[in-house]
Amino acid sequence: MAININIPIEDAVTDGSLNPVTSNAVFDALAALPSGTVTSVGLTMPSAFTVANSPITSSGDIAVTGAGVASQYVRGDGSLANFPTSSGGGASVSYYLNGSVAQGTFGGVAMKEMNKVPVIGAGADFTIATNGYIQSFITDANDPNQLEIPAGNWNFETYFSASSSGGNPSFYIELYKWDGATLTLIASNSTNPEIITGGTVTDLYISALAVSQTTLALTDRLAIRIYVNNSGRTIRLHTENSHLNQVITTFSTGLTSLNGITAQVQNLATGTTGSDFAINSTGSTHTFNLPTASAANRGALSSADWSTFNGKQPTLVSATNIKTVNGNSLLGSGDLVISGGGGLTIGTSAITSGTVGRILFDGTGSVVQEDSNLFWDNTNKRLGIGATPSTTVRLDVRAQGALSTDIAFRVRNSADTKNLITIRGDKTIELIADTPATNGGISITSSAYNEPIINMYDSFGSKKLIIDTSNALINLGGNGNIKIGSLTTTNNYLGLVTPTTSNRFLKLVDNFANEYLSLGGNTYDGTGGVSLTLKTTTNTGATFVTFSKSDNTNKVVITDQANVGIGQATFGTSSKFVLAIANGTVPTTSPAGCGQIYVEGGALKYRGSSGTITVLGVA
Repeated sequence: MAININIPIEDAVTDGSLNPVTSNAVFDALAALPSGTVTSVGLTMPSAFTVANSPITSSGDIAVTGAGVASQYVRGDGSLANFPTSSGGGASVSYYLNGSVAQGTFGGVAMKEMNKVPVIGAGADFTIATNGYIQSFITDANDPNQLEIPAGNWNFETYFSASSSGGNPSFYIELYKWDGATLTLIASNSTNPEIITGGTVTDLYISALAVSQTTLALTDRLAIRIYVNNSGRTIRLHTENSHLNQVITTFSTGLTSLNGITAQVQNLATGTTGSDFAINSTGSTHTFNLPTASAANRGALSSADWSTFNGKQPTLVSATNIKTVNGNSLLGSGDLVISGGGGLTIGTSAITSGTVGRILFDGTGSVVQEDSNLFWDNTNKRLGIGATPSTTVRLDVRAQGALSTDIAFRVRNSADTKNLITIRGDKTIELIADTPATNGGISITSSAYNEPIINMYDSFGSKKLIIDTSNALINLGGNGNIKIGSLTTTNNYLGLVTPTTSNRFLKLVDNFANEYLSLGGNTYDGTGGVSLTLKTTTNTGATFVTFSKSDNTNKVVITDQANVGIGQATFGTSSKFVLAIANGTVPTTSPAGCGQIYVEGGALKYRGSSGTITVLGVA
């Protein structure tokens, strides 16, 4: 007959430690066996143990050993589980499930508070009589305020009880993140639920949740949801008071931020970038940059530079490794005195290199230099600036280019605010002011054929005098007050005041314009005030000489047919050598010693000095 002895171990685990199975328990089990003949004894154990030498058929030992490792513990169902572990520096960050604090609804789920500070209070319990989520918890806003969750186990300490013993009620835990709009599952131990074995007794249950490294936003919140398989019973989750449900995370309570980096695992590195020592923190790495020392960088001395410095000139000692001049040491402060009439002697001191004629100057690096653009011909006593001077020029200055911006010569006032004389590369000479066309002054330019053009401007940049040899033009006043030369594209003039207005005072026009001279008004026909116009001869009886008055009437007219009109400009068909007198105003007095001839009503009359009127010809 074979008898199997089962030794229950439901109560073998208390406070996370394993109570060993003693020989007394075996003997007690054997004493309870019925009497009879025993041929063998066998022993079975849960999966957390291994059994050797079972069944036993003779005298001997049945060996029972643990099947796990030192980092594991035996669960209430007899299986093995890992003890809680955490990553990161310092202690792990813990949260508590505060069931009395409502956080609101997230993604359609009403949630309680998950906080680093526990609520002691009177306690808050939750029950469920079916399969489902018994309760959900979420952190406060901006908690945990981390950029990632380090990989590792999250360990949960929770308190449960059931309405009755028996069955296999269990629970599992899910970890989510909330980004303000969506709940995203991070980890779940639904495939390895924890059995609720205590029946109606409120027991502490320790479970682990494997969490992979997870990226977070600083504003993300974390949520815990607990799911229950009730196995036909009412399951109760106890929180707060003496049942503090604790969540031990992989977050660290060590440094939370170093040089702006909030990653829990941070690294140090070295580099040589930059011009001074600096720490560059990016991602999870702090790089200590120490550049190689140089004229521009402050940093570490390189091996090559150290060798250079090590081979430096030893201490200078006068007359030992440094020369003296006439017995005077070159070391120390103060001036070096050269005795014995030393120094450069004009006319005898030789220059070991150079070009005859070039002028020496203090150049870059404070050394004596020369340049072909600065030349003195001592034989012909001539100076060249910009080039070697021409043999016929005493002072030869060359512009650097042929543009208006290439200034060859300039004289400025003592305040250095205005140019007095400017000679430009485009053959322009400016006198008195900067940019005469804008600020006033004199500008001398030339046409494409090198014909000089002189422009004089007022302070407003208006031309007041123009002498243009290319167009044979002199313009005084800028508006034609005096013009000699071409005033339009077709005629040549000598004009006083603008010839194109009604205020002509003097005008000469060539024969193509049929007018040579106009004094006073606009034209010879008297339309512009008191005037005298001498007109060219034509074959049409055109007026040759006209005297006009400001009332725009012709007073005296002499035509090219020798007709003379007094107050009359027309003489009849084919008239020649005719004197025409227009109807006048009858004089009421006669100057002494004077006779007056006039026309009245077409009749020619004479008035003597005594007032007697004689009709010389009827109308």
